Amino acid sequence: MNWKEINIDELGLHDILTLWAEESPDTEVLIYEGCFLFKDRVEKYTFKEMDLITNKFAHALIKLGIKKGDRIALYLPNCPEFIIAYFGIFKAGATVVPMSPIYTSREITYQLNDTAARIVITASYLIANIDRNAVKDLEKIISINESDDALLFYDILSGESDENPNIAVDVKNDIVMIPYTSGTTGVPKGVPHTHYHYTWNLREACYHNGSDEVEVACTITPLFHVTGYHDTFGFGLFCGYSTVVMERFNPGQFLELVEKYKITFTLIPTAGLIYMINAPEREKYDTSSLKGVMSGGAAVPKEIGQNFTEVFGVDLVEGYGSTEVLITNVNPRSIYGKIKFGSVGITVNNNTKDVIVKIVDEKDGVTERDQGEVGEIIIKIPCSSNAYWNKPEDSKEHFRNGFWYSGDIGYIDEEGYLYITDRKKDMINVSGFKCWPREVEEVIHMHEKVADVTVMGKADPVKGEVPVAFIELKKGETMDAEEVKDFLKDKLAKYKLPVDCIFLESLPKTLVGKADRNELQKLL
Repeated sequence: MNWKEINIDELGLHDILTLWAEESPDTEVLIYEGCFLFKDRVEKYTFKEMDLITNKFAHALIKLGIKKGDRIALYLPNCPEFIIAYFGIFKAGATVVPMSPIYTSREITYQLNDTAARIVITASYLIANIDRNAVKDLEKIISINESDDALLFYDILSGESDENPNIAVDVKNDIVMIPYTSGTTGVPKGVPHTHYHYTWNLREACYHNGSDEVEVACTITPLFHVTGYHDTFGFGLFCGYSTVVMERFNPGQFLELVEKYKITFTLIPTAGLIYMINAPEREKYDTSSLKGVMSGGAAVPKEIGQNFTEVFGVDLVEGYGSTEVLITNVNPRSIYGKIKFGSVGITVNNNTKDVIVKIVDEKDGVTERDQGEVGEIIIKIPCSSNAYWNKPEDSKEHFRNGFWYSGDIGYIDEEGYLYITDRKKDMINVSGFKCWPREVEEVIHMHEKVADVTVMGKADPVKGEVPVAFIELKKGETMDAEEVKDFLKDKLAKYKLPVDCIFLESLPKTLVGKADRNELQKLL
């Protein structure tokens, strides 16, 4: 069977796992290699093995009282249990809420309450971040390793049936996943998606990618993130290929894995490309199996893209998308079209009429810009979410007339290639992770010495951008950057922490009393 024959109108993501378990039972769907928390942990699961163990997990959830539509949070680093739980939750008819393992108690408490999650699946070292008293609907914690405060992952599988529970799922209407993306208000927003959103997008991306030969994908990004569960692992799942999942990105280990498993495709953010180019002893590894590397999240500088291509002799294709609309644009591989460094490419499946990308006036949101003119990027695509979870006002702002308003500024050239030039809002793009200034500002404001604060992004050659805080202290107070960072370390994810704190006697303001970002930008 070929992936092009998959009926996405009827099959969900878990059904595709079962399909390949029947068609290619001995092909490995997951090859896992640990390197940090799970150092020396190497595990492999065939499609058949993964299908059976996820059936067991689904039955275990049902026995715990989980019903169709219930939300279950995955608060895990990259590990096999993430994938087992991922499919098991789908098979139980429930909804996955992926959460970043670097998020603090404050951040995950918000997401758990927002989704009314009944169960959290996590690791023992993260359990301390889960405040049971602050999470009203949480009933159970399941830990993948030893813990006195949770059910044990493999214990609940014991004795369960490995038959498919066959819970009926409406692939086009049932909410299968609610990943989170930060918002302009600084409050993270859940993005509901159906099975069809993911399968439609995977199919179009596979057509675009020319996936006719056997591939071996590699996931180096976090599985909780769209680039992990969808852009790489999802690619392997949909096509029936193997995916190597790394616990976390390590350039030397990645090169070793390329040689060991003959990896053909992966996604590497801009910072990773730089590490790869400068990886010591990179020439000793055979990377000839690599056909293409996708990059996204932060713009790839032209010189880095060209350098990577020359060093590794593979196509580097920049892409564009988001948690809301998934993959919308990708440069084609060189055998299918032209790669333009600096551009995020053409729409998936070679400008199919189903995908509409427009450039409109960033103020009125309606007037279309001419070819080559800069404006806000808006997108209509069949795999788009149509609202944020519990956020009606944000939904009205970003989802209008069938289009998603990205807040990104860019233009389309004469050949249909999209270019990103700026952002409408103040979001700081740290290695592809969104950091909204207001969220960081609100937390800094909690410190008793702080009178006022403005957070802005500063260009960074590796991460794209990093946050910097301009702080005005209350009269008579003294403070240094280390004190600020120490105050924030258990309140914000690491990538949101300001790399520098600039203390000013008073913050510059506009005539209407807002922070004068133009003046602060001059200081940067």
